[in-house]
Amino acid sequence: MIDNSSLERFAERATELLVRLGQEPDPALARAYDELLFKDLYDVIRRRGVSLAMRASESTVGGVWLPRVQPGDLDAVALDATVGALERARRTADRFDPSRGDGASWALGAAGFAYIDAVRDFYLTRRKGEAVTTEPAELGEIADAAVSTASPERIAETRAALVDALGRLTSDERYVILAQAQYGMSYSEIATYRFGSPLETKKVDRLLQSARRKLADAERAWNAEP
Repeated sequence: MIDNSSLERFAERATELLVRLGQEPDPALARAYDELLFKDLYDVIRRRGVSLAMRASESTVGGVWLPRVQPGDLDAVALDATVGALERARRTADRFDPSRGDGASWALGAAGFAYIDAVRDFYLTRRKGEAVTTEPAELGEIADAAVSTASPERIAETRAALVDALGRLTSDERYVILAQAQYGMSYSEIATYRFGSPLETKKVDRLLQSARRKLADAERAWNAEP
């Protein structure tokens, strides 16, 4: 679960600004609202983006299919999503009801839709590459046969071995391996994102050691095959 408690300290001021924006769309009020929430909202969205990008078992978000966000694109996608969430929150300020939530939560509620839009727009307009789903098997994808010097049979065998290796891992083990190897995250970052506390580094280390043993076993099994 992603921690969004940092936004709570802005709740009262954000509510005040949003109520006023609903009554009068003043650019100065809009700017104040954005500046108040931007940094912490960006941090929440980016952490959520990391979590979604590493969900190897899912290819949809809220029933909506999305391309899998690549590690180098997360910052830009999170930035676009933050801007979009704040814009959406301001645009619907006339529907904001402070009795049902605060002004910071209103922006956070808009972030889900904004993230979906940001991911789709990013890969459509910037043409970062062909969109891929996030099925577990596709974590084992390698070079296409058309551009590889290996035979199609060898490619299929290698792909099957990679899928088998990843299939030996639990979801937590797969998460920590990808977080460290692909995203370069520290133990404390992984602990925060996965377990909600930066103090859970021992749990992260145990998972990494377990995952490495399983992957080593899979490699030995692969090398032992004729």
